[in-house]
Amino acid sequence: HGDIIEQSDLNYAARQNRSEEQAEELTMTIVEEWQQERAVSDLLRLIELRFGNEAKKHYVERIEQASLDQIEQWFDRAANATRIEDVFAEDLA
Repeated sequence: HGDIIEQSDLNYAARQNRSEEQAEELTMTIVEEWQQERAVSDLLRLIELRFGNEAKKHYVERIEQASLDQIEQWFDRAANATRIEDVFAEDLA
């Protein structure tokens, strides 16, 4: 599709006027940013589906500022939590 950027296109663009090492670092940075954006989007969607739009609005800033690892942990909790507060409880074992 026209809107999808293929990995080969990204690699080609990253190599232009850059060393192979710089191109690889740039590619990894972009991929990590995409993973982060997708994880944020997925978690916000799950929260909205499970706990409603108000819960989503309340936690959006915290989620957008979190690390990928933290977002993944919250996603796992959100899948089974009965209350939104349980998703973000910092003292869960």
